[in-house]
Amino acid sequence: MQTNSLLFLYYLYSLGYDSFSYDSFSYDSPGYEIHTIPTIITHNFLNNYLWRLIIFGVENMYYITTEAHFDSAHFLKGYEGKCSNIHGHRWKIVVKIESETLKQQGQCRGMITDFSDIKNTLKGLADSLDHKLIYEKGSLKEKTIEALKEENFLMVEVDFRPTAEEFSKYFFDKMSELNFPVKSVIVYETPTNYAIYEK
Repeated sequence: MQTNSLLFLYYLYSLGYDSFSYDSFSYDSPGYEIHTIPTIITHNFLNNYLWRLIIFGVENMYYITTEAHFDSAHFLKGYEGKCSNIHGHRWKIVVKIESETLKQQGQCRGMITDFSDIKNTLKGLADSLDHKLIYEKGSLKEKTIEALKEENFLMVEVDFRPTAEEFSKYFFDKMSELNFPVKSVIVYETPTNYAIYEK
């Protein structure tokens, strides 16, 4: 009933009603009647509220989240500022998984997935970057790379600029490739600065 009503209101808006009030509307099909709303429906209200309810309010979803941390160094080649120098962060990754349904059989009945599976998978990805220098391909001279490796420094070369934004997509793609239904990934560069990648 509510969704049908909202769709009808948005239909009126699409016809050009910027502002209107009404006592009652009904569809031609029996059994569908929009209840009286004693107010004025405005353009902004329809656009910013009703349409979002229509899009996001019709599906029920389950969500679970887990997080992991890693410490690493990076630098931003071509950046004019302090971040052009090698420096470190305590990165935090928060992964959000979604599903319309829960498993109905087996050990994971009543779950989207086993928390242990998603937690251990994310930890493995984080550990692969932990206490290493992460650098963008082409951002260091070959002789610099060779010298650092000779000193047994641990390094990871990536195909992207190692920013929080790029890391959020990196972890989103990695978790998705491992068949987790990822909704979003948040990567904290500091406790107050973070980037989000979501579908």
